[in-house]
Amino acid sequence: GGLGEPQQRGRIEAEISGTTVCIERGREVAGAGKHITCERLRVRHAGRRHGGDVHDAPLLATILPAVVGLAIVAPHLAALVLGPQFRDSAIELMPILVFACLFQAISQQFVHVSFHLAKKPVLLFLHGCVALSVNVVGMFLLVPTYGLKGAAMSLVLAEAATVAAGYLLSRAAHPLPFRVGPVLRIMAAVAVMAAPTVLLDHIIPDDAPLGLILEMAVGVLFYAGAVLALDICGLRRLLIERLRGRGRLFA
Repeated sequence: GGLGEPQQRGRIEAEISGTTVCIERGREVAGAGKHITCERLRVRHAGRRHGGDVHDAPLLATILPAVVGLAIVAPHLAALVLGPQFRDSAIELMPILVFACLFQAISQQFVHVSFHLAKKPVLLFLHGCVALSVNVVGMFLLVPTYGLKGAAMSLVLAEAATVAAGYLLSRAAHPLPFRVGPVLRIMAAVAVMAAPTVLLDHIIPDDAPLGLILEMAVGVLFYAGAVLALDICGLRRLLIERLRGRGRLFA
């Protein structure tokens, strides 16, 4: 068959390797949230004891815009850093795989914290069983029809299922904080970022390096403005307090 031929297998392996190179930077960004999450969990409980108001969505506010931004600029990024033999597959797979990275980061840097704090490794095993089961079923259903794209979609479904399962399992360990309001504000800020970035992506040629830089800069500026406007993670309030403090120093 086609997949059994050495040249075909080599092409598929090369396509996957090229795509992985592009999304690896997104994994590093997501991994940076681990210590933030642990600290926020400790601070949140300290805030409850002292009646404080603690925001608990810094991890999502960090990785969601990075993932959505990477999905939008995937064609430009692939055109600039990958060769012609990898480019088409990367453009097709990257916007899917980055969301697998998103859910994986939430599981590893947020859900797993609950299991570690409760010292219940059996929950990690059960969590992994969910991922494996959903991924196997998804591959069986999607790969025959969609090929590599189906394998990527199966991975996204598996990682999304582990987030939901992990949140339920955390009730038997260290209950995880979750509030709908902060999550909706973060999603709104990401939408504000995505709108002009998508518009630029359709205007700027894929092989223009300055175009990629412009898209990234516009996305960062719009997201930063939305974060302050919506007071995500209390950053606007913190900034106002800092500015008032400096004003009193110079008064």
